[in-house]
Amino acid sequence: MNRFLLLILAEVAAHPSFTEQEHANALSIPAKILRESLKELYEQSMVVPREDGLYVTFLGRIALNKFDVEKAQASFKERTEALHTICEALQIQPSDIEHFSPMELGMTNRSFLVTAKGKEYIFRAPGEGTDQLVDRYREYSNYLALAGRGLSDVVVYHNPATGIKITEFIRGCRAPDKTCVQDLKMCMSALRNMHRSGITVEHSFDFEERILYYEQLCLQEGTEFLSDYEKCRLLARQVLDLLATLPKEECFCHIDSVPGNFLIDPAGHVTLIDWEYAGTCDPVADVAMWCLSARYNKRECERMLRIYCEGEPTLNQKQRFYAYLALGGFMWSLWASYKASLGENYGEYGSKMLGYCRKYAKLLFEMGGEINIA
Repeated sequence: MNRFLLLILAEVAAHPSFTEQEHANALSIPAKILRESLKELYEQSMVVPREDGLYVTFLGRIALNKFDVEKAQASFKERTEALHTICEALQIQPSDIEHFSPMELGMTNRSFLVTAKGKEYIFRAPGEGTDQLVDRYREYSNYLALAGRGLSDVVVYHNPATGIKITEFIRGCRAPDKTCVQDLKMCMSALRNMHRSGITVEHSFDFEERILYYEQLCLQEGTEFLSDYEKCRLLARQVLDLLATLPKEECFCHIDSVPGNFLIDPAGHVTLIDWEYAGTCDPVADVAMWCLSARYNKRECERMLRIYCEGEPTLNQKQRFYAYLALGGFMWSLWASYKASLGENYGEYGSKMLGYCRKYAKLLFEMGGEINIA
């Protein structure tokens, strides 16, 4: 059970004779939001209605015994602040909000689905530590550059100082099936269109700079690095040195081009969302970032590159692709280590990413050159 529901459960236990409206007033939330939450508590047999009010059941009291008041209050504060921001941004009253619930989206932020006056939105609040990981002013400028091009989600409110963003919810869309070739072709076509759009921004995404920056964050937090960290650090350095010798293209890139950031509507149109990391970079890097997130094997990675290139890639494209698989693997492992130091554990994600670093650094240098992988 989430902390918001637990706080409502605690309020019901404290004032069993209150009406729904009185509970809503006590919690300073719209009655519609309270009613939705109570419905969940009814369905979970935590609360039952009685003639004289609401009654917390035995199951509900067991849940309250494990209740962390401080965390629940923090969660509640976050939601009430979100509701306040939504009302200001959309110029509506709290009573106009018909639905407000958390969404399980992404690894960086906290998102909520909001329905107000019959329209649906996604409210995005930055997650723990993202003020260090993401430059929100760059994200803001990315959305300004994308506005009106039909490539991205539609922003109705964006505050780069707080990182809070409200976008229109795209109903009927689905995430791509990372095993379906037709879906892959549609997504890579959207990626190519974005790369060829002529969009320019003043900032770039530099893998070397980000790796050094994430590493510094980890050192500041006293992060415990993964066992292969030092070996992979050496590999990443050698890959960077080789990459610097390769001719490459540059254009506006997404960088966080994971399958979950592509939405396919019923007509087959693909929308890309979450442009936090976007900037000028090598377009092949975007294909590599998809493959890392999808946890593809070598055969699947190379198939993805062929789909993007609409045929066999050149040796140069393949070398750059392997380089970004290795560098991306090392970079995201540092990202995961830093998040772990803040209390957010992503399981084997970090070690899986280091595995990509080892594997593709070796494959890159087997194509020509030498590397010390001992």
